[in-house]
Amino acid sequence: MKFKSIRNRIVFTYVGVFLGTLLLLNIMIYVFSAGMIIRNKKEILETNRDFFIERMEGLHRERRVVSRERIEEEMKSIREHSGNFFIRISLNDEREAGGLPLEVEEAVRGSKKTILIDGEDREEYFYLSETYDYEGTEYLIEYVLVTDYEEYLKILVKALVIVELLGLVISLGAGIRTGNSLVRPITKISDITERITSENLSERLPVEGVEDELVRLSKLINNALERLEGSFENQRKFISNISHELRTPIAVMKGYLDIYRRMGGQDEALVDEAIEAIEEENENMRRMIDKLLFLARGDLEGFKVERGELDVRELLEKLRRDYSSFAGGPGINLNIVEGMKVFCDQNMVLQMLRSLVDNAIKYGRDSGIEIGGYTEEEKGILYVRDFGRGMTQEERKKVFERFYRGDKARNRDEGSMGLGLSIVSKLAEIHGCSIDVESKVGVGSTFRIVFQREERE
Repeated sequence: MKFKSIRNRIVFTYVGVFLGTLLLLNIMIYVFSAGMIIRNKKEILETNRDFFIERMEGLHRERRVVSRERIEEEMKSIREHSGNFFIRISLNDEREAGGLPLEVEEAVRGSKKTILIDGEDREEYFYLSETYDYEGTEYLIEYVLVTDYEEYLKILVKALVIVELLGLVISLGAGIRTGNSLVRPITKISDITERITSENLSERLPVEGVEDELVRLSKLINNALERLEGSFENQRKFISNISHELRTPIAVMKGYLDIYRRMGGQDEALVDEAIEAIEEENENMRRMIDKLLFLARGDLEGFKVERGELDVRELLEKLRRDYSSFAGGPGINLNIVEGMKVFCDQNMVLQMLRSLVDNAIKYGRDSGIEIGGYTEEEKGILYVRDFGRGMTQEERKKVFERFYRGDKARNRDEGSMGLGLSIVSKLAEIHGCSIDVESKVGVGSTFRIVFQREERE
């Protein structure tokens, strides 16, 4: 597809609009000027006619003899003031006084309207005729004004053409300058954006000048780059952590297989230890893969949330029974507001609470766990509290990140992969609730699942 320059389109549009407007104005000027010239020439003709008639009527009032010689003297007097004005008086085409510089067709004579006649000598004539009654006799009086009307219009057209050409030059220069000023920041944005790759996501577009659409676009692109850079960084960490987490169980299994290959089946205790270790690491890998597959599913619409009214006491009692059934299970205390109910998906909430209890067992230092629920304004809150070592502020910020473990040395031995709380956060997002944590070093941590009060369907 051929590249179409925005700059050229701006220039052509600018020039087209400017010249079109100028052409329209020139046409209006031409039409107005032509009409004004015609009206002016007609007024001159009619003024001279009125002056002649007034002189003739003055002679009549003075009862002076109006001979042909007298009439021609009056015509001569008028022509001294207007050399392009001619008069002819005739009676039945037999007697006449004065003369005209052109032959007038019979059909035009006596029209009693001022008309424009193009002569054969490239002159233009304004012509007017009328009948005049003198002592019972009607005379035909014809008036002609020779004019350079067309010459005026030719000069005007030349001037307008020159103006149009100047307008073309001016509009082209202004259009190019305007196009460059508008396209320059866009070109700069394009050049910088073209340089940005997955290895160079730290570069940002300059944000300068007044707050306009281009500045807003630069900010939006910068924000998108920041999110993209964060996503790439998370992806790198994710891949690095997966590589690390998978490398450890594979190395353990390979080590025991090497020992078994060297020792053979001679040491039954060693064989049993190797089989047990391989089975344990295999189970760790299976659980890790299941959790990774869950976290990798980004389409939240694929999860069906079935909400219903849930009795909080029944749910937490069930949770306590489940963990108390394990040999050496933790001591779990309940703290529930009587009659508390929440509108939620029971299976999802139970899965979140189990992950939180598992986390509390790892960090609780065998000091027991408290689970409970209460209401706060328009919210229903379920919580899991441990009384272990607690977390620093920096640890609280990262606790829901994938593969994050507060005590990596201990948790590797306990089978922790740092994915449990990430799954809890994902489930909370799917369900439409929120999760937060309060913690203090040496006191313990409290994880809260917060439900908004919802209208029942």
